[in-house]
Amino acid sequence: MAKFTDLRTAEQHAASWLDSPIIKICVAAESFEHCKMFYVHSGLICARSLYFRTTMNGRWLEADEQAVSLPEDDPAVVATYLGLLYTNRLHLPQTIHSQYNWLIRLYVFAERMMDTESKNIVVQAMMARAKEGYCPPSNAISTLYDGTPETSLARNLFVVIRYLCFKTHDSHDSTVWWNKELPGDFLFELGAKILKELALKPKGTDRLLLDDHSLYMEAEMTEEANTEQDKAEVAHTT
Repeated sequence: MAKFTDLRTAEQHAASWLDSPIIKICVAAESFEHCKMFYVHSGLICARSLYFRTTMNGRWLEADEQAVSLPEDDPAVVATYLGLLYTNRLHLPQTIHSQYNWLIRLYVFAERMMDTESKNIVVQAMMARAKEGYCPPSNAISTLYDGTPETSLARNLFVVIRYLCFKTHDSHDSTVWWNKELPGDFLFELGAKILKELALKPKGTDRLLLDDHSLYMEAEMTEEANTEQDKAEVAHTT
């Protein structure tokens, strides 16, 4: 029997961005003629992304070329990001070999878009992957460290995940856990984590490190705070 679902809701809860202008996003090309073009409601993406809110403040191109250019980005990652905005779901491509690699690329893109809410959603997905018993590969960690600031809470998360992998997996071969692909900052933080946890944590409590997702999620600004930040950005650029 099909599941019964009542989807009625009050009109005032309808998406406020439905009648907002459409933004074109030109991805992975130096010119509009050769790019992958995406279309998104401005009200939706500007509500989440400070990058787009700032870009839309008086920086439009000519009317026939009203598009934001992202020449260095992967269209597949941008498509996943836009899908997340519209559906609040992470639709991961079936062809990917490593969820961590894909999720980190998405996280780094959200970092550049200054979209805290999307970053926090990706963090929770990476925590779910860790709880399934999977460890992030070295190249994924390098991508994260190359694309995030030193204060990134996602870096803390990956230190914890790699520490748990070190503790729970059979192989402690140094070529696996301490190879040259790993960023020096990560190795330092991981070493400090291992020493701290071995010294302070009672045996058997390591998994608690993944129980509190708030440790690795950034504070999301309120609508009022967003408005004040927008004013500051405009003042800075004028």
